[in-house]
Amino acid sequence: MAEPDLAFTRLAGSAAADDLLVVGPSLGTSVEVLWGAAATRLGDRFEVSAPRPPAAGTPLPPPPSEGELRRRLGVLRARPPAK
Repeated sequence: MAEPDLAFTRLAGSAAADDLLVVGPSLGTSVEVLWGAAATRLGDRFEVSAPRPPAAGTPLPPPPSEGELRRRLGVLRARPPAK
């Protein structure tokens, strides 16, 4: 099976941030509407990104596993939670 294309939109922060936060939409609500204000507040600590949806009419691929998502995003290991 071909690997689905994953494209991301950065909502806040920069690629140089130590931590990555991947967010998504809810039914009937865009990711920008749902996460825009929070992403702005989190942008000083995280790179906040959201996957871009496929073109209309394109079936959605199954979601990647956590390990596959880390591989695609270049995240080598989980970071311990902040205390």
